[in-house]
Amino acid sequence: MLRSAPSTFATERDAAVWLSVRESEIVRGEWMNPHVGRVPVREYVATWIAERPNLAPRSVYTYEGLVARYIEGTELGLLDLADVTAAQVRMWRADRLAAGVGEVSVAKAYRLLRAAFNTAVDDGLIGRNPCRIVGAGIRDLVPLGSAARVEQRFRNRYLPSQQHYFDTVRPTDLADIVVHNDEPERPAWEVRPH
Repeated sequence: MLRSAPSTFATERDAAVWLSVRESEIVRGEWMNPHVGRVPVREYVATWIAERPNLAPRSVYTYEGLVARYIEGTELGLLDLADVTAAQVRMWRADRLAAGVGEVSVAKAYRLLRAAFNTAVDDGLIGRNPCRIVGAGIRDLVPLGSAARVEQRFRNRYLPSQQHYFDTVRPTDLADIVVHNDEPERPAWEVRPH
């Protein structure tokens, strides 16, 4: 298939140099068709999610939410895959953080974006993944503290709600449960409604 150069050249020598570079890219397997990768990032990431049938429903829900909140309405989301640069990804990430989006959410959105771009590279749509920010997909771990402190936080957070549940809804309030232990290996019970 014949392809045209992106523009005309001032001299025949300039055209020959351009053609020589394209031929060497083809021989090395580095040439990228300039017409592939012309799909907006937001559409490609949405398709990337849809093409993964083994994703858990919760993951699909999370990924779609990340696309809607942090990719769709941005300049990066409007760009074609082939036009995205590492600098634009850095700016997108910095803008999200400056807008007050939490580090965890930005890291999740970045990981999703990086995974989609990795697939685009594998599919030959782009030559290199522009998501190359070291540590951008990782959030610093919050130290938990001592075991006693973790246990206390658990007790403060979960036990009051459990206690409230058991204080308000007790099966014995609705019926009498009588246990017959004549045979310890096979206990039996009966429920007597009030």
